[in-house]
Amino acid sequence: MSGSPFGIAANAEGGYAVGGKQNLPLGKATVWDKILGNLDYFLATVTRSSDQKQLAKLRKYGGKKAVIGEARSPKF
Repeated sequence: MSGSPFGIAANAEGGYAVGGKQNLPLGKATVWDKILGNLDYFLATVTRSSDQKQLAKLRKYGGKKAVIGEARSPKF
């Protein structure tokens, strides 16, 4: 995704990562990550924060480690 303030980009291994980092494991979102990701996405929509929307999507699909840059998200 171009123009991402967090540098979220696709990588060659598949999926998306903060900064487009390579050689990261694929993140797996828990049920709790999905709940928090959806809640964060809703709050970001209400506050019109596109930056927070991107992080919420990473959390929803890739889990907490995808947000902090230790894993990649399977989709974005």
